[in-house]
Amino acid sequence: WITKAEELQAELETVREATAEKEKTDTDKDTLIKKLRSRCAKLEQGREANVQTIERLELEKSQLGAQSDDVTKQLQQARDQGKKAQTEADGRLRDLETSRTELQELLDEEQGKATALQKAAGATEAQITALKKEL
Repeated sequence: WITKAEELQAELETVREATAEKEKTDTDKDTLIKKLRSRCAKLEQGREANVQTIERLELEKSQLGAQSDDVTKQLQQARDQGKKAQTEADGRLRDLETSRTELQELLDEEQGKATALQKAAGATEAQITALKKEL
């Protein structure tokens, strides 16, 4: 009986050690599970923050795209207005050049008439002087 009791005692001690080891392992597992759950929660928070950041950046990108489109339209309108103004200015310049040419021709014509009148006046004075001498 004593040998049997010693064997049972040794087996009981082995079972106690195994149980203690299992409890320690279970405790380690529980601690590890808690750490992993905490880490997962932090990662989920980070993921949510990233999702919000991505959504905000996409919204900003969309707004900037719309602003860019508006600026492009305004730039095109300014270019179109500039071309129109340049065309009008070129037309006015051509009109002014034509008017200047016409005025120069009229001035030349008037100067020709004035020269002819001066010559006629000179001839008339010569005739008057000649007539005075004859009288």
